[in-house]
Amino acid sequence: MLRHARDCARAYRAAETAVSKALSPLALTTTRCLVLEALDTELVTGASIADLAAFLGLHRTSAAAVIDHLAGVNWVSRSGDARDARKTTIRITGVGRDRLAEARRLLGEA
Repeated sequence: MLRHARDCARAYRAAETAVSKALSPLALTTTRCLVLEALDTELVTGASIADLAAFLGLHRTSAAAVIDHLAGVNWVSRSGDARDARKTTIRITGVGRDRLAEARRLLGEA
């Protein structure tokens, strides 16, 4: 059982490394790509950082740091929620969708 767990962990690390290397020319990390993928779905579009973090299993501060970066390069936008002034909603931008499409092509998912 332990050997199987080690093999699985080794395979996971190898796959993550391969994906990271493939995404690096696009200035994407696996986490940034996951955030863009999540925001490109109807389930998460217009979500708050807390919603996004929960959906992806990230800590809120980690999700906030990723969103800060993605907003800084105009791949996502932030706006106030019309129903709750305390909430900020996050949406993928056209530029973010273009970058995500490039990532999908690189990863052979398109």
